[in-house]
Amino acid sequence: MVRKCPFYTGYRPLFNFINNLKTSGQINWIHQDQFNLGEDGAVEITFLNQNYLGEDFDVGKTFFFG
Repeated sequence: MVRKCPFYTGYRPLFNFINNLKTSGQINWIHQDQFNLGEDGAVEITFLNQNYLGEDFDVGKTFFFG
């Protein structure tokens, strides 16, 4: 699935860092309220279950989500 519209601070997608284990996280933008396709930005993400992030997940890690 490819996003076709922007999303805003407070967006809560599912993240999949370990195969077949998904967790929800709320994205809050640090310097803007809206994120358009193809943009980079600094965010703070609050994950509901940190056990599903994997052992190598740390601040500064780059990852993608849909």
